Order: sequence, then C-alpha cells, then structure tokens
Amino acid sequence: MSNMYSRLWTSIGGGLVFFGLYALLPSLFICLLFSLSCYMILVEWPRVRGGYDITGVYPVVALGLLLIHVVQWHRVAPWYGLYPFLAAWLVDAVAYLVGSWCGSHLCCPTISPRKTWEGVAGGIGALVVCHLGLWFFGITAASWWFMLLSGVVVATTAMLGDLVMSWYKRQQGIKDTGGMLPGHGGLLDRFDSVLTVILVVKLVEFFSLIEFTRSIMGCTIA
Repeated sequence: MSNMYSRLWTSIGGGLVFFGLYALLPSLFICLLFSLSCYMILVEWPRVRGGYDITGVYPVVALGLLLIHVVQWHRVAPWYGLYPFLAAWLVDAVAYLVGSWCGSHLCCPTISPRKTWEGVAGGIGALVVCHLGLWFFGITAASWWFMLLSGVVVATTAMLGDLVMSWYKRQQGIKDTGGMLPGHGGLLDRFDSVLTVILVVKLVEFFSLIEFTRSIMGCTIA
C-alpha cells in the first residue's frame, strides 16, 4: 500500500512538472525530453539488456520519433503532441488501479506476476472511452469506428510495450530499469509503453499521408 501511495504522489508531482513545462515552456520541455531520452538510451537501456547490442536501435528510433512528434505538433495541435504520453500513461494507470483493486485472473504470471486480465480490460476500456469522447465532442474528424478501433490497438500496444520491458528485466534479474523515480523505478519503466505507442502513431500517420497523397494526385489527374 505504501508503494501505491509513493507511486501516486510521484505521478502527480512529476505529471504537474512534465505537462506544466509543455504548456508554459515548450522549448524547455523539448530540451528536457531530449536529455531524458539520452539518459534512457545510454544508461538505462544497457542496464536492461546487459550491455550495448543491436536492440539499442529500438529506443533510439522510438525516442527520436517521439521528439519529432512533439516538435511537429506542440503548436498546431497541443493535445496531439502529448497524445503518446497521455494514451500510454492512462492505460498504465487504469490497468494498475483496476488490477490492484479487483484483479484476480493473472494474464502473464511468468513475465509480470501482478498483471491481470481485469487490469487489461480496464486499461483498454479507459482509452476507448477517451477516444470516443474525442469523436463525440468533435475534437477529431476521424469516424467513431476508427476511434474505437484505434483505442483498442493503441491500448494493447502500450501494454505489450510494458510486457516486453518486464521480460527484458526478468532476463537480467532486475526489478527496475533504474531508481530515478520513487515508486516507479527508472525512466524506462515509465516510458516503455510510450515507446511502442509512438511507433503505432507514426505508422498510422505514414499510411494516412500515403492515402492523402493518392487522393490529391487523383484530383490533380482528374
């Protein structure tokens, strides 16, 4: 229980600083994100993998895309610039809370003993509700079925990212990627799901751009 309270207060305090910088001083936020990314790549990832290897390409690419995403969208659509963080951490928080309160059916006991199917359902349901809320209030032009489907896909991807990190840690015999965040462990413990979410976000953007380009070319030819 004490760990839960420590995690809660760290989340609130860290969230206020993190998102406050984004809202008030976006340039400083980008510098902070770059610094944290370098720390995760150079310090925490080798700890998780037992040294430097080819898998180090993954956090470099994912964190690079995350930085590009924030720079690209923080002025045009501020909420979307934060989307990878908000989606991943919402899923993680709700899954943790639901699993702690009423979880009884373990989903991956050999990888992550505390994760339950109730937590999985809660995390997916929370993001789907938020996605449908964006559609209902007209914040996004996407259709309701796309928001429903994308909510399920993004939430599932976020939890898979967390599971992969848990598997890596179990291979190395460590509990946390570091000790920077009381109650949470290391930075990678909090960014593991963000890294997988940003890959999905950029993949969707890429195929959307291809479709948009094709439609423009079709209009031009016509």
